[in-house]
Formats: sequence, structure tokens, C-alpha cells
Amino acid sequence: MIYSAEDKNNENLNRAMMGRFRRFVNDVELKEIPLIGRRYMWSNEREAPTLVKLDRVLCTSDWEDTFPDCILQSQASQISDHCPLLLGLREGNRGKRRFHFESFGLSCTVMGTASLSFLSHGADCHEVEKAH
Repeated sequence: MIYSAEDKNNENLNRAMMGRFRRFVNDVELKEIPLIGRRYMWSNEREAPTLVKLDRVLCTSDWEDTFPDCILQSQASQISDHCPLLLGLREGNRGKRRFHFESFGLSCTVMGTASLSFLSHGADCHEVEKAH
């Protein structure tokens, strides 16, 4: 669906349909995830082509809060006149879980199973050394 006149490369628009779609999107409080790298996703493939942004990804504010680093890209297609869209996360941002390395564990001079116990149970370095 066409949301605004900028979604098409000519003025041949159904403004009534466009207005209904825009009102619906606004009424249900949806947001568009911006497409990176491409303005139009459909072409009639003529000598003077009509280019249109027909395909889009809409989301709620809750979804956007859950996935703030999402990215929308298009893929090339040889079997369709539409460009498939790929929704993912920006490189390096894979959610809220992060690995934190704590270097104090490197100062322990413990060997064998005690060091494994220390690493797997999060014991204090001095407690592990006292155990031996």
C-alpha cells in the first residue's frame, strides 16, 4: 500500500486509498521500520518504469522497544517483481544479553578442579585458594 506521494515516482496516485491506509496506520499506532538502501521495491519493468514502495514493515511501539536495533534491508530477486525484505538486528547487537569478562580470575594461582569450580560457581578467588 502507498502511504505517501513520495512512495511512487509519478503522480498517478489513488489519494483516497492512500488516505485510508495512512489513517489506519495512525489509528492503530503503527510505526514504519525504515528501509535501508532502496527507495522503491516494485517496478513494472517498462522503458519508462513506474517505481513504487508497496512493501513495508510496520510495528508497534512495544515491538520497537523490544528490538530497538532492528534493521530492514531488501534483497535482489530474479523471480519476482517485488524485492524481498529482510528484517534483522544490526551487526554486533544481538539482544540484551552480554558476555562480561572479569580479569580478576586471571590472578588466581589455582590449578585443576578448584579453578573449574571457581569459574563455574563464581567463588571469590581467595576462597578457592583457602580451599587448597
